[in-house]
Amino acid sequence: DSEENGKLIVNAENEGISSALHMTISGGEITINSSDDAINTSEDNISVLTINGGTIICDSGFGEEGDGIDSNGYIVINDGYVIACANGKSQDSGVDSDKGIYINGGTVLASGNMYDEVSSDSKQLFSVFNFVQPVQENEFVMITDENDKPITAFSAVNAYSTVVYSQPELTEGTYHLYKVSSVTGDLNGSIYTNITDYEDAVQLEGGSGFMMGGPGKGGGRPQTPNEEKPERPEKPRGDKSFENNETVTSTE
Repeated sequence: DSEENGKLIVNAENEGISSALHMTISGGEITINSSDDAINTSEDNISVLTINGGTIICDSGFGEEGDGIDSNGYIVINDGYVIACANGKSQDSGVDSDKGIYINGGTVLASGNMYDEVSSDSKQLFSVFNFVQPVQENEFVMITDENDKPITAFSAVNAYSTVVYSQPELTEGTYHLYKVSSVTGDLNGSIYTNITDYEDAVQLEGGSGFMMGGPGKGGGRPQTPNEEKPERPEKPRGDKSFENNETVTSTE
């Protein structure tokens, strides 16, 4: 069903939107609920799925399997706002590509139970989290910087154990991961920014830690966080530094 003002809602019993060759999305608001891949381009080693803008929200949780966004060739994200949630019951990825995934701009949240490597030749930094225990659907995960100032918080509509996150404001450094019960801030889709308040922060164990990637970074082998239970972080208060919290350090 299509709506006015550039909005498209797709409810599919199989794949949501598919192409036998290439696909380019340059704008609009697209919401896809599917029982298989929400978006798919299927020509082996050739197809290029390009996102240049718009808001794209993909939920592949209505069947037994499915990637959020899948290409048998390449995925290139240059701009826009992309939330891609793979099926929580299968070993699928938020973004999955046979030839390469490139994040050059925009905001990307891709959740699933498998990590399909994002290219280190991407022009924008990205983060990868692998969790010891799956994060359940609609649970909030918050990222804070080395001073425990919140950077972002997000939730996914399906359970996941791996998430890729990228936004223009990401920088290299030390970060903390917390599960929180509620968040106050600016909400776009299921991603919060400009966070002013949060509740019940509990640090999460990352099975493979936290790593940054991007131009010339090459990803690297992530560190495993210290498993000692941290204290609960204080709520954000300007530029105040926080103490006594275990950290997870980015690697190159």
